[in-house]
Amino acid sequence: IRVAENAVDATGDADFAQAIRDEAEEMLFDAPEHLAFARTLAGAVGGDPAKAREHLEIAAKEGGMGERLAAIGIARTLEGCSDLADALLAELRSGIDDLDKAKEIVTSLHEAGETELARELLEGSSGLCQDLATTIAFAGIARSLFADDEWVRRLLDEAEIDCQFTKDFVALATAYRDLVQDSGRASELMEQAGEFCMSGDEQLDLAAGLLEVSDDREGAAAAYEKALGEISDKERLSEIAGTIARSLENPDLAKRYYARAEQFAASASDICRLAREVAEALDEPSLAKEMLARAIERISNPSELANIAGELASLDPEQARNAALKAIERTKDSPGLVRLADSIGEMLGDHLLALDAAAKAVDLAKGSYELVPIEILACAIAQRVEGDGAEKARAIARRALQEAEERIASLGEMQSVAERVRLDFADEASWVARIEEKLQRREANQALYTAFSERERKARGLLDLLFLADDVMEEIGDAFYVDKLLATAEDRWRDAGSDPSQALDLIAAVDRHLDDAERTASLIRRAAKGVVRLQGLATLGHFALTRLNDRAQGIEIAGALYAEWERRMSAGESADVGGGALDGIRLARIVARDLDRPEWVERLLESAAAKTVDPMESAECAIAAAAAGLEESARALREKAKDRCRSVDDATALVARLFGSGLDEDRSRALYGDLRGLCTTPPSHRRWIRGIEEIFRDPAWAAQESIDAGLSSAASSKRRAPRW
Repeated sequence: IRVAENAVDATGDADFAQAIRDEAEEMLFDAPEHLAFARTLAGAVGGDPAKAREHLEIAAKEGGMGERLAAIGIARTLEGCSDLADALLAELRSGIDDLDKAKEIVTSLHEAGETELARELLEGSSGLCQDLATTIAFAGIARSLFADDEWVRRLLDEAEIDCQFTKDFVALATAYRDLVQDSGRASELMEQAGEFCMSGDEQLDLAAGLLEVSDDREGAAAAYEKALGEISDKERLSEIAGTIARSLENPDLAKRYYARAEQFAASASDICRLAREVAEALDEPSLAKEMLARAIERISNPSELANIAGELASLDPEQARNAALKAIERTKDSPGLVRLADSIGEMLGDHLLALDAAAKAVDLAKGSYELVPIEILACAIAQRVEGDGAEKARAIARRALQEAEERIASLGEMQSVAERVRLDFADEASWVARIEEKLQRREANQALYTAFSERERKARGLLDLLFLADDVMEEIGDAFYVDKLLATAEDRWRDAGSDPSQALDLIAAVDRHLDDAERTASLIRRAAKGVVRLQGLATLGHFALTRLNDRAQGIEIAGALYAEWERRMSAGESADVGGGALDGIRLARIVARDLDRPEWVERLLESAAAKTVDPMESAECAIAAAAAGLEESARALREKAKDRCRSVDDATALVARLFGSGLDEDRSRALYGDLRGLCTTPPSHRRWIRGIEEIFRDPAWAAQESIDAGLSSAASSKRRAPRW
């Protein structure tokens, strides 16, 4: 093709050039070559428009966007091809379904020099402007490609009708300023934006617009002020505070935003990040320190307190130490304290404080497996400090390793302890010799331990583990292995719902094998939480009194259980607990049986007596008082029961119950005689006389009463006294 084009200029021989073009036509392969061939035909002297059209169609069909656009441009200049250009252009327009596509095509045309076609195509795509955002984007394309301010302004003027919210007016104002440099119109739109503000979010939109469009810091500050109370997202508050500090240079307002962000910062990481932003944006480290100090008071999670301590290390070492101290205080497990000690040493460089954490970790360690890491930590600290600090570290390491030696529960733990003694206390020959001897003995008994481990693996129920614990103590006396077994048993009991009925064997095993009063008490208290009947609680309390090795501990536990039941009974927390007179009487009897607390029994009975509803309930109070040795209370309660009798049947039942429960005969007779006044009719008198025979088996008294009442005694004298 190039040769043909040059041949005409060089030789003026059109036929020669045509022959070369014919040869080129036979070699055409892809769309760009068809396009180039059509272009040379269109421009050649004596060219062939029909053939050029044919190859334009091929190029447009097989080529990409570039070939189609070029084909449209050539067709528009080629005689008789305007219809092809229109068809290709229509096809192109039909494929434009969004503004990005339109921009791509129009830009390509513009860069290819088809400015008129590019504008025509862009104007034809105006239907893509469905909202304010697309209209502004469309105007931006028109401005960047054609620099037609009048067209752009017309587009923006028409877009104002789509403005409904503050952010819309801000966007349009920004467009007027950026696209047509009309600051006056932008200011007018910003005034309208302020009039449309209804919420905190819209105030934020307004503030951002005022800063960007007109650099109105005072107006932006006022908008931020109004929005503050409605924002609750800490990230957004912090971001706005930074903007206020840097762009508005208004530290007071920025502080208020940071203060509100602090209210919603729930974690230490949030607080630390916020403190860093405060220190950087406001250049006020003191404000960041105050924020972190407040976090120390508010946060209780040890790991979060450690993070705060690290953040404060460079700002306020004393406050950092306070945070670390609180973290140590709040940490309740040995591994957590070891991690905390590592952090304190690394972040604060306070190795002595790290030693305090290590010392507490020793106290909380559950076994050898937790004590060995403490020893390693303490020895590492001993290498970093000097003088008293080094001695303290060595002492903690020694104590941790000594306790680890006493609490070994497996061969692996024994080997680990022996290794640490050899490495860190090689100068203590007697200790090294002792631990080596223990290791050899443990290895010799390994077959027995293996058998126990197999039984442990196969154990299914709680009792399997308890029997195994008994056998371990009997055969090898390994209290720490037993501790592990009982811990597993306790876990299974808890997982099964902490059934109180299954707790007694577990509690007995813990008390029998382990010198751990607090653990025993904890198990009893946990079992008591599942008790729904007083009898079950009494069983636990009596167990504590009679089965625990420490009698004083048993008394304390039983008293606490019974006091809690009394509280629940008084509060009416559960229908299962009860709260009537009989419930109080039962509790009083249990307290009287198990504890030497007569004043407590008396108080319980007084409370129960106030709830009695008939003479029999009062009688039960009196019987319980007498059984507890409270004679005065018993007498007063008997009088109360007597006063509540309303019939001979009441009297007979009352005296029979009291006499049968141990009240002596003289007082029983006197009480029954006092109730003679209830005999108001001959039938009631006869029932009263029958009570003399049935309760006291005294026919003489009965006969005399019959005579005194003027009743026949014949029937009475023949009545057979009941066997009871």
